[in-house]
Amino acid sequence: MHRHTLKYVLPLCFLASCTQANLDALENATVLCDSDADCTDGFYCETRLDPQQCRDVNDRDDQDPELVSRSITPEAGTVGTELTATFEVNEPVMVDQLNVYFEGGLSFEYDEAASDPDSNTFAFKRTLTGEERESPQRLVRAFVKDQG
Repeated sequence: MHRHTLKYVLPLCFLASCTQANLDALENATVLCDSDADCTDGFYCETRLDPQQCRDVNDRDDQDPELVSRSITPEAGTVGTELTATFEVNEPVMVDQLNVYFEGGLSFEYDEAASDPDSNTFAFKRTLTGEERESPQRLVRAFVKDQG
């Protein structure tokens, strides 16, 4: 008799201890990805994040930031002159994706001490070495475009 009772009591105890699943926690889950193919419909793989994550396509920022202000000092120089390019943008940007360079491809170095990413203000420096052309050059600023 005890044997039959235990046969039914143990499964009943197990079932009574089970609770309803809390699926609300899945709303805050992070899904890692390698490409858009890894994400469900309505999501894309944000490859600029580390680690890469699936994000809602409605939240995708596909507009480049706009320059609010910019300057380069001094405006001209000779070998040994340090040029400082500063600018402010209208929205947060990924600092490691910023680049300032001459149209010939010679890059400036990011000046962390003179930059304030919290206020979207950045500074880059380059000391002229003689590699640069002697005629006036156009200074180019580049933001990495969103992949979509």
